[in-house]
Amino acid sequence: MIASLLQISSSSTVLVAVALIIILGYISLDLFRRTRIPQLLILMLIGIFLVQILNFVPVDYLNVLRALAPIFGSLALVVIMFNGSGDLKFESSLIKNWKGVALGILDNLISLVLLSLFMYYAFQWPPIYGAILGIILGETSSIVVIPFIRKVKISADLFKTLFIESTLNSIVAILMFSLAIVLVTNQSFSVLSFTTYILDYISLAVVIGIVAGIGWLFVLNSLKSAREYLATIAVAILLYGLVDIFNGSAIITVMIFGMIIGNRKFFAKALKLDMDFNPNKEKVVEKELEFLISTFFFVFMGMITVLSVQYAIYGLVVALLLILVRYPEVALVLKRSTKQERGLVFSLMPRGVTVATLATIAYGMGGQYFTQTFYISFFVIAITSIVSSILLNKVKVEVKK
Repeated sequence: MIASLLQISSSSTVLVAVALIIILGYISLDLFRRTRIPQLLILMLIGIFLVQILNFVPVDYLNVLRALAPIFGSLALVVIMFNGSGDLKFESSLIKNWKGVALGILDNLISLVLLSLFMYYAFQWPPIYGAILGIILGETSSIVVIPFIRKVKISADLFKTLFIESTLNSIVAILMFSLAIVLVTNQSFSVLSFTTYILDYISLAVVIGIVAGIGWLFVLNSLKSAREYLATIAVAILLYGLVDIFNGSAIITVMIFGMIIGNRKFFAKALKLDMDFNPNKEKVVEKELEFLISTFFFVFMGMITVLSVQYAIYGLVVALLLILVRYPEVALVLKRSTKQERGLVFSLMPRGVTVATLATIAYGMGGQYFTQTFYISFFVIAITSIVSSILLNKVKVEVKK
């Protein structure tokens, strides 16, 4: 009888915690709009407060959450990749705005090389683990960048540059992370065997992604359902699971599938399909789903992180390095832009939900370096968010009425 009551009490506590997290998530979103204090920073502090101060979440439930981290991470990864790849339009984004593409790729490559070398020489990390940390931290948060640039008056060209950068660097980070994990977990490594494996790994994913994407367009054209976004996300998750079972690159399949669905007008015209869809209605569902994922992920990070001086110092040094190298990167790509525009782009460098997701997946894999990667990522997210918030409050841009 007592055990049953305790179980009911614990379940009720978790339900209360979930409801509070969602409500506080909406409040933090409003605070971001009013004060520019990043929502993700508030959410991580909520996670720390719930567990490490109030002890609100039972230890047993917290251990279950830790064990389920890789599953939650994979689900979030599918949604991020599908939505991000779908936002990259062939005719209006990638082809016409090379500056956004350059920044999106450089964000990841510079971070990878810099942290691979720094973590090796400063803390004796194996280069591959430093590279993975760099890959994870290569993203600039689209959940901060995109809402901000939508509410201020900037040129259409600068808007597209920032939109593409924050979307593309998430996609590149996810792809590079998946390939790096294959390299780390490949026990019998040789250049030939790894190259052969990667070709097989990617080719299977590409074929399935194309076939599934085109096939699903015909299904959508036939059904014309009002709930097609949720059904499409379910198909993306299904593809991820099936391709992973067959040892293919599941995330590349989702990327190609997402790009085909996101560019449905382009493909519908080529395939002569009469597709009827409401992109604004889809965006509402998409943003609500992204909100739930990001809310729980940042609270989750706060719940399971370890607050220590050591990791705080690691995170501070790594964050400062990433901030310092961003200035010459922005200056190089946007050398013909105004000083004010370069200052705005430089300020928009907080790390976000892709970093949290990839760090959580690494954490779930276990091991000294992956666990430390998670804790360092937590502090880098917090520090870059604070610095970005301070800089954005100093940037002189006019807010839309």
